[in-house]
Formats: sequence, structure tokens, C-alpha cells
Amino acid sequence: MFNIEDYEYDLPEELIAQEPASSRDHSRLLVVERSEAAFFDRYFFDLPGILEPGDLMVVNNPNDKGAAIGGDTNVVTLLEPHKDGRKLPVLPKREVAQRILDWVVKRRTAPRRVKDG
Repeated sequence: MFNIEDYEYDLPEELIAQEPASSRDHSRLLVVERSEAAFFDRYFFDLPGILEPGDLMVVNNPNDKGAAIGGDTNVVTLLEPHKDGRKLPVLPKREVAQRILDWVVKRRTAPRRVKDG
């Protein structure tokens, strides 16, 4: 199906935040617009106008044990609007990325529910 290696890319060190934003709502977000197959830089304060039903938000806390920025593992929580989050265990970063990709593929290929009436 899909393989996470197909999505590898170089990320220059200078584009990785080295300290938190001065105001938490000014933290940067990477938004993927599926319908346009495009990526956009946004800010946390833009979030209410961005999220739609069926979207997935991936949240991590670098202070979680096993989630260090320079480490080989990560801990993330998958959030969907109006649903409880699902926290993944400490996993190798490739496995975290593969699980996120699997979720996206599953959502794209799942049959749509149609309401009666």
C-alpha cells in the first residue's frame, strides 16, 4: 500500500524550533490540505478555523519520556474533532510516522456514511 519511506525529506536544522514561541498560541503548525495536496504554515491561533470533521491532529510533547527531539523514539497523541485522543506508546519515529500514514489511508479508503432522509 503506502510506505513511509516514500515520504522522507530533508528538514534543515534552522527550520526546527529550538525554543518555545513567546506566546503559546503563536506556535507554528504545519497544515496539510488534502484536497489541494498542499502544505501550509499556520499558527495555533488559526486552529479553530482550520479543523473540519474527519481531520487528524498529531500532538507531541517533547517532555514526555521517550519523545526527546534528538532521540530515535517519539510519543504522540492522535486527535480528531469531537473525539477522545488516542495516545500512542513510545515507538521508533518511523513506526509513529507509519501509524499516522496508516490512519490517513484508512480514513481515505473507508466508505462514507450517508444519513437517511
